[in-house]
Amino acid sequence: MSFFHLKNTIERNKYLAAKNLKELGLHELAYIHLNTDSPSIKLQDCSVNSRLYGLHEILLVTSPSKDKDFIMLITVISLVNELCSLYTLKASRSTNAFVNFLLNFTSLTPNQAKLLYTLTKCLQKDGSLANCDVENDMILAVFKYSNSRNEVITPPTIDWDGRHPITSQDAYTLINVVELQKLAINILDRIFQGLLKRKIQVVDIPVEDFFYKYLDKL
Repeated sequence: MSFFHLKNTIERNKYLAAKNLKELGLHELAYIHLNTDSPSIKLQDCSVNSRLYGLHEILLVTSPSKDKDFIMLITVISLVNELCSLYTLKASRSTNAFVNFLLNFTSLTPNQAKLLYTLTKCLQKDGSLANCDVENDMILAVFKYSNSRNEVITPPTIDWDGRHPITSQDAYTLINVVELQKLAINILDRIFQGLLKRKIQVVDIPVEDFFYKYLDKL
């Protein structure tokens, strides 16, 4: 019987406990990577920890507040980027991989997904909350924390022209960190459940590369 035909967590953990690390395939490692219910999975010759576990714990235990908003934002972006690089659905709704990932695994609109992609690239580039250049699928946008609306990201009602000073509050794209936190947890859960049902595709990379990039041997 294959690993994904096993009925429950107990059976899957028993199966893994009888295997050595070198015997595991890509999809079995992906299961360990996405399984954040425990800090490690016991194999016959060692225990293996997913690096997602720490990010997931931060999302669960951190209460959003003004002094922690940026930490939460970076944590969410790190988690989503990692998942986006490894797991896909067959459906293609955008030529941009990150935007396509968000459209497949969330209820964000195409515009919201593109704004979140823009925010991600801003943070990766210089840690800022503003994008003044239209390039590589990015949108002119200046971002601001706000929990006034129950939306992950709220587009501005006035287009920003990329110039300072900003003369209207309506030009800001609003980020709700509480909703963003929920979004990341839901994405992780949806991908994990999709993997168990064999509806999620794992990017085809060497097993050793997957292990050394995303897992730890304890």
